[in-house]
Amino acid sequence: MILDSTDFIGEYAIPNEAPFFQDSNSTFLDDKEKYYLKKLLGITAYNELRENLLTIKWLDIINGLEYQIRNRTYFITGVKTMLLNFVYYEMQLNLWNLSSSSGFVIPKMENSEPENKLSVQGRIYGAYNEALRIYNSLIMYFYEHNITETLIASSVIDNGDDTYTFTISDTS
Repeated sequence: MILDSTDFIGEYAIPNEAPFFQDSNSTFLDDKEKYYLKKLLGITAYNELRENLLTIKWLDIINGLEYQIRNRTYFITGVKTMLLNFVYYEMQLNLWNLSSSSGFVIPKMENSEPENKLSVQGRIYGAYNEALRIYNSLIMYFYEHNITETLIASSVIDNGDDTYTFTISDTS
């Protein structure tokens, strides 16, 4: 819908032979895009985006825009860049650790040396952190412009295993 294999160039380059761009795996991009868009927008706004993708409102949100609140100008990086960072993160994690019958292995190609693990991890988590930064700025924009549904957590319970249970109440 928003991303395709041609977006993964420059700092986001993924080898063309990577399984993510083969026809049988073309759903990888679609699945990840759908997952992150639903997390960002909620179901109602996600469906509106799908139905009105080429309207100015959604094109601005996809590509990035400037807006003003209380005489201050802000710029948000678009949803496309957020998705690019999240999907790049997911792809690199999948490429870095491949599963085999004997567990997880780091792939090695003939006539090449693997890049420094810390350098690769830095790039992977840098993309994830950038995606989160964009995600948070988009959430603020959506909240200020009433684009997504607003829900309030009336209670939060720490389950003790790094998971939480939220009780959500509708604000309408």
